[in-house]
Amino acid sequence: MAEDEIESGAAAELPAEPQPHRIEKSGSGAAWVGAGAGAVVLAALIVFIAENAKAVHVTFLFLHAQLDLGLALLIAALVGAVLVLIIGTVRILVLRRLAKRHGVEDVAAFRRLGRAVARRRGERPPG
Repeated sequence: MAEDEIESGAAAELPAEPQPHRIEKSGSGAAWVGAGAGAVVLAALIVFIAENAKAVHVTFLFLHAQLDLGLALLIAALVGAVLVLIIGTVRILVLRRLAKRHGVEDVAAFRRLGRAVARRRGERPPG
């Protein structure tokens, strides 16, 4: 009987199985992935510029320049990306102003409001 008590007491004192620790994603990990992706893009840009080194004459409105073809194409792509960023920023600011005016606090309601506004304007709703 004493052995039964010892065994049952020892079993009761065993620690519970440790819970696996969950490692959360960090900003430094995302920065590392971004730096790697940036390096790949930079290498591709260097190859692109090197292969398109032919000089071309570029005219835009009253500006005239002699540039490498690769550089001219990269400048055009950069200007296009900046225009897209400006348009997107304006859209976000308009939606935020609408949300503030209507007292919308949560993200789901904010998205529904954006879809409703797009439908009212006859645009294709986002997402």
